[in-house]
Amino acid sequence: MSIMKTNVMKNRDFLLLLSCKFVSLTGDEIQSFALSLYVLQVTGSAAKFASVMAVAVIPRLIIGPICGVFADWFNRKKIMIILDVINGIVVSSLVLIYKINGYLGMIYIYTAVIILAVLKMFYNSAASAVVPTIVGKESLLRANSVNSTVSFIPEIIGPLISGIVVGFFGIVYIILFNSISFFLSAVIEVFIEIPKNDRKDRKFNFYQFRKDFIDGIRYIKERAILMKITICCFAMNLALNPVLYIGIRYIGKNVFKISDASIGSIQAVFTAGAVIGSIIPGLIKRKIEPSKSFAVSTNLGGILVIFVSFILVLYYNGVITNLMFMITAITILITVMVIFIIMSNVFSATVFQAEAPNEMLGRIGAVVSTACDAAIPIGQVVIGILYDYTKSYVPMFLCGVIMLSSGLYFVISQKFDHAKMCKMQNNNSNAI
Repeated sequence: MSIMKTNVMKNRDFLLLLSCKFVSLTGDEIQSFALSLYVLQVTGSAAKFASVMAVAVIPRLIIGPICGVFADWFNRKKIMIILDVINGIVVSSLVLIYKINGYLGMIYIYTAVIILAVLKMFYNSAASAVVPTIVGKESLLRANSVNSTVSFIPEIIGPLISGIVVGFFGIVYIILFNSISFFLSAVIEVFIEIPKNDRKDRKFNFYQFRKDFIDGIRYIKERAILMKITICCFAMNLALNPVLYIGIRYIGKNVFKISDASIGSIQAVFTAGAVIGSIIPGLIKRKIEPSKSFAVSTNLGGILVIFVSFILVLYYNGVITNLMFMITAITILITVMVIFIIMSNVFSATVFQAEAPNEMLGRIGAVVSTACDAAIPIGQVVIGILYDYTKSYVPMFLCGVIMLSSGLYFVISQKFDHAKMCKMQNNNSNAI
């Protein structure tokens, strides 16, 4: 077994894990972008174009919590290798279908996207649970920072590579590249030394499965800090997704009347902000408390969104009339907000991994991820309706208030719990 190093960038197993993640995520992002464009080109339907991305959310909500139990039941290294091989086979079948038919029908695309989404959920549960076991809890913040950065880079380079390759060679080479990336990832994973779970691989037993799943939920409820962060993350996803994927696009198209290319460029700046936000926690030299840093980052993100709504009020009322100033100001404010929110994500992940025992990391992480995913469609529907029937600063202000409220809730509840604990200790001292 490899020795855990304080410097995660010298940890061989962690670097191999990052390599696997980068290779498979890059292939996945390239294919996802290419398939969406392919559907738009072939069908001319914006609804079908969007559905290719939306259909992947369904499995996350249905089977998300289940995946975590499997990650705790079985050897996580085997899970990752087997799933990458299956992913490679599924994607390779698309290449074969394309070669036989000369095109990809929607039924094949939907089927592949759903299968890959299911496999990705199981893979992510195992991979996330692996990180604390190979870097050690003292290096979690740095490891999560680097891990988060590696996750965002494919989102930047994926669409760029995809657009070039599809334009010159066609979609079949994109799919072929993705299948190779999965097989390559599986080969790399063979060389990673991952500490095994305390429990041996188990045969499926529905009663025990149900018990383990409920144990994961109960553990979160019994650990006050985990429950509070879960609630905060749910609230954050409720507001953050509508800001980035509905609000900015709606304001750009319907209020500022700018082009799709301009909106795309603004979104790219936000992604760059996400990369910066994932890097910063790992660069902090002095020892910090992740839970306090989570609260500060969350509150600052909410304040910035509220500030954006105030600027929009001034624009609507004619106080600010310079369109370029508005676009620049909002882009800067939202980018800084993204930096803070991604930092809060890194801090919250660190708290969860430090608080959860190794044998429960999979199911606890999956429960939290599912709760966060469930907030996304709710926020999109509610905030989307508000954008249709109110001025755009109203839903923007509401999103900011939700984000700020979640941060304040965490701060106040933490202080309340601390005061309660101090009072109990004083009472015990007096009794003695």
